[in-house]
Amino acid sequence: MYQQLFAGGFGIASNYSYTSSDIKENILVGNPFPIEGLMKHNGGVTVWYEQNGYEARLNANAHSKFVRNPGWSPNLLENGAETWVGLALAKQLTPQIQLRFGVDNLTNQKVVYTEANNPYRQEVTESGRRFNLGLSFKL
Repeated sequence: MYQQLFAGGFGIASNYSYTSSDIKENILVGNPFPIEGLMKHNGGVTVWYEQNGYEARLNANAHSKFVRNPGWSPNLLENGAETWVGLALAKQLTPQIQLRFGVDNLTNQKVVYTEANNPYRQEVTESGRRFNLGLSFKL
């Protein structure tokens, strides 16, 4: 974890974790997957500007592939590596009211799941960019 505030209202916050384990799933006896949920690499970074009633934040979160179980079925899926990017902008209109605008999945990241028992069977989910606009009110 690293966080730093710079001059002029600029700053950065970042984190990274590395995890390693020899524990394997019981599925795929000849080629077992790592334990469910284990991401070898996981991290993120946010850069921001905050001054004179204006705010801007750009963040990116990334992780390496990992195994997941999406439901009650015994099928494990390998979630491919992903990087998600978001943008948030805000303007303080009055001491009580703030206007906000944001974009989630700025780079239009797709999610790719590969079935553990059949590597040729994949699911690709594309949610697209999501835009939001709102007002915040403080009492």
